[in-house]
Amino acid sequence: MKQASVLIMTWAMLLLVLPLFAEDASDKEKPVEEEALTPRDYLEVAEKVRPFFVVVEYTLKYDKGEAPSFGGWRSSGFGNLVKQERPLEVGGVMLSDTEVISSDVIIHPRFIKSTNVRVGSKLIPAKPIRYSKD
Repeated sequence: MKQASVLIMTWAMLLLVLPLFAEDASDKEKPVEEEALTPRDYLEVAEKVRPFFVVVEYTLKYDKGEAPSFGGWRSSGFGNLVKQERPLEVGGVMLSDTEVISSDVIIHPRFIKSTNVRVGSKLIPAKPIRYSKD
């Protein structure tokens, strides 16, 4: 019985004290509404980040009469690139003057003749230095 009365007293005190700590919503500042971005704003952002986007070009080749394959899967598309003497192009982002990050093309190195990074009209020789673990 003693424990029940202590419990009731504790709840009663909480009910009396908690409103003292509640925040009054009318005192809070209303959030400032941001103006909607215009197409011109988006264009300005795009122009600022455009120099950091590059194209990574992989020049592919046949190896021992075998066409390049993607992750072990046969694909006539890669063989066509070799026949047409066109590189496989993948987008990349410049991290620094000497580092670019791009997706892994999952092609065995024996099928890659060269790797280059196209920055504007400049073609810069490159080589992979790291691969993502996951």
